[in-house]
Amino acid sequence: MGVVIINAAQYYNWRPANLWAAILVSAVIGILFYHAVAAVERRVVSWSRTAPAI
Repeated sequence: MGVVIINAAQYYNWRPANLWAAILVSAVIGILFYHAVAAVERRVVSWSRTAPAI
């Protein structure tokens, strides 16, 4: 995704939609990955719940 963002940023004047689409897709992937890791952490470290998950 980084390569796509860099390429889209270089040609921003011609295709700004590509840059914003790449940023949006990267953000969604990041959020999904965060939730996946949080779910695995809740499952694996279930005995160590000191604070509620956000």
